[in-house]
Amino acid sequence: MGLNIVHGVGRIYWIVRDTATSSTPKVCIGWTKELGGHWRIGKGPQIKMGKYLLQFGFCRRQEPLNETDGILRAIEGRVLDTTVREITTWR
Repeated sequence: MGLNIVHGVGRIYWIVRDTATSSTPKVCIGWTKELGGHWRIGKGPQIKMGKYLLQFGFCRRQEPLNETDGILRAIEGRVLDTTVREITTWR
């Protein structure tokens, strides 16, 4: 079991992160989006234990058509037909 890797069985997931800081709350609600593999998206309680965060909860799996679509969906992005030159004139 590694750090910062989403693990799961069915609709239940868990992850141990090493990203806690002094300002991180002891208990809060966290979310996760897996960028690859099973493409899980989940939300659940997050508990701070020293410099580690334990998060667990329920997730759902996405079925992307390919790697690019999966990443864009996970980061809520999209492909534009607009050129870079035209986008720079939007300001």
